[in-house]
Amino acid sequence: MLKNPAILLLDEATSALDSESEKLVQEALDRFMIGRTTLVIAHRLSTIRKADTVAVIHQGSVSEIGTHDDLMAKGDAGMYAKLIRLQEQAHETAMINAKEQRSAFERSALDQLSIITRNSSYGRSPYSRRLSDFSTSDFGLSLDPNHRMEKLAFRDQASSFWRLAKMNSPEWGYALIGSIGSMVCGSISAMFAYVLSAVMSVYYSQDYSYMRRDIGKYCYLLIGVSSAAFFFNTLQHLFWDVVGENLTKRVREKMLSAVLRNEIAWFDREENASARIAARLSLDAHNVRSAIGDRISVIVQNSALMLVACTAGFVLQWRLALVLVAVFPIVVAATVLQKMFMKGFSGDLEAAHAKATQIAGEAVSNVRTVAAFNSESKITQLFAANLESPLRRSFWKGQIAGSGFGIAQFLLYASYALGLWYASYLVKHGISDFSKTIRVFMVLMVSANGAAET
Repeated sequence: MLKNPAILLLDEATSALDSESEKLVQEALDRFMIGRTTLVIAHRLSTIRKADTVAVIHQGSVSEIGTHDDLMAKGDAGMYAKLIRLQEQAHETAMINAKEQRSAFERSALDQLSIITRNSSYGRSPYSRRLSDFSTSDFGLSLDPNHRMEKLAFRDQASSFWRLAKMNSPEWGYALIGSIGSMVCGSISAMFAYVLSAVMSVYYSQDYSYMRRDIGKYCYLLIGVSSAAFFFNTLQHLFWDVVGENLTKRVREKMLSAVLRNEIAWFDREENASARIAARLSLDAHNVRSAIGDRISVIVQNSALMLVACTAGFVLQWRLALVLVAVFPIVVAATVLQKMFMKGFSGDLEAAHAKATQIAGEAVSNVRTVAAFNSESKITQLFAANLESPLRRSFWKGQIAGSGFGIAQFLLYASYALGLWYASYLVKHGISDFSKTIRVFMVLMVSANGAAET
């Protein structure tokens, strides 16, 4: 501006200002625009009402052009007029919400002040507080940037799942072939358990020639099953990875598109910092892929495993199969709890570390400013203070995880002991033989672990 340019280019000159500051800056810019060509790129349409020509850009091309009055005359048929009305409605809604919050705050403050006044007439009691002693939490206001929304209802979760599944509709052929591979892999797992248990029973035979003959047969069978497992595992993971990667790509594209459509003020919020948005673009899409593509593959595989295992168990020895199926819930629950306790329920600690991570990232990226103001110790103190909450949570989670892991281990091995005891009972009383019982036990226990994976 000091060089008095003939052409002035303004790119959202007032986007970061409040309404009062925007008005002052815009008046100064209007005076400075006189006598020169000015190009204004704006999202706040109130800043271009006096422009000689307004061009509306939609998806990279000019959709409307004209003066403010001409474009407003189009009414609902014009995109510019719709944008003007939407911004006015958003501004009015924000003003109403601000007034309601301010009124609620003033009422709460007056109520607290009246309590303090009554207490002060008898001298300041140990239970009274000055107005300066109160924090925002006393007035019902929450300033926690990591405040989480309530969990979605089951119907909403199902709707979201089907929306994500529809996003994968172009790859339904890949999903079908991957599902076939998953079903065969599940069946092969049950077959491996059956063959290994059969080999164990053969080793108890007292006929040496029979043992050599059967062991050789089962070795060739294991080689064939291993070859089939190699082929169908490759088929399963190859095609499901194609489905998952395409879903990740589409989710990231839609997320970025949704982020870029937000108002400028949305990006000024602390929880919408660039580092957090980038992390969500990276992690959320990957989590969606894990929940949809990878999870469906595991569900199909383990469903086939349980179907084959239960069928084989009831055909070989239905009594033992009934007992083992009855303890299935205990085995599955113990296996799931064991894995959860091994992880220490640490999944939600990412949010607890988000604030500390943000402070560290901003300090490193602005290290020149930190060094200029000699604020290294202050940044270190802030970082340490924001690590206190994750430290406490991790400590108690570790205590719970240690105790729970022992209980889960006890339930798991107690279920195994019950199955083996009943198997020995059947063998002792001649109801079944060792070969059948060990095969049923091995096959069904493998399927129980597979169900826990699901």
